[in-house]
Amino acid sequence: MSPVVIDDLSHGLAHRVPEDVPLVQARIQNHRALSQAIDDYSITGVIHLAALKAAGESVDMPLEYYAENVGGMVDLLSVMKEKDVRNFVYSSSAAVYGTPAANPVAEDAALIPENPYGQTKVVGEWLARDAGVAWNLSWVGTDDAHGWVRLDVGAGEDGTCSFVSKESQDLGIVWNRESAPAVLSMVDVEDMLLAEGRFPEFVGSKGLFDANGDHNDGLRRGVLVAVPDDGLTGLISELVDGEAGATTYDYVRTWEAQGWESTLSVAVDATSGRVLATSLIERPA
Repeated sequence: MSPVVIDDLSHGLAHRVPEDVPLVQARIQNHRALSQAIDDYSITGVIHLAALKAAGESVDMPLEYYAENVGGMVDLLSVMKEKDVRNFVYSSSAAVYGTPAANPVAEDAALIPENPYGQTKVVGEWLARDAGVAWNLSWVGTDDAHGWVRLDVGAGEDGTCSFVSKESQDLGIVWNRESAPAVLSMVDVEDMLLAEGRFPEFVGSKGLFDANGDHNDGLRRGVLVAVPDDGLTGLISELVDGEAGATTYDYVRTWEAQGWESTLSVAVDATSGRVLATSLIERPA
């Protein structure tokens, strides 16, 4: 895979780009130039670094910062969607945390930006997340950790995701979106789980859903994606048939009743709605 640099050179210098790396001089708001570059160089992924980045200056120039950092990213994502480029790395900023309460700053620390620059970078994170939910964009942060990423999916049809945890693995995992097959929406999968008479144990006071098909209190939903890798092939084949990658929707509900604590866990193949595994653990509260 060969890189291509797209830069308007308003702050950069052309001679810093290696001679064997193509340079396209254009703003990210230039829809035609970006579209042409994707076609000319068969671009399959984007590392988005372009932004105005002076915190103090942003206080005096908030409109310019929102237009460049937010408006420009909207333009970029629009071209990516049009060209079906779904791999995206977004360069955020420590400015999203403001003045942190502790150092080092954890990735899941509260986002409390203190200036327009930091605010635009927070909006950029929201844009990346929401684009990922809306059209299955594969987006990652700029850290070097590889491993499992665990997300909670909020209630409602939009399926909003929030980060829960990331665990490093010593398996040399490399993200390859094309290896994970397309999935059904979580709404469609839940309709299948609720189909009359299919899984009566999932409905009621001891199930995932109430009699109306709504989520019972205490239900957590998550998404787990596994992609092919020498160290993961066996695990993937245990989840689904074949070795093309796997995505599961995971449901966990814990509740207490009559002095007992119960936890019901259900894993569902997100590509077919097939229930892969269930577990009910009961212990004295």
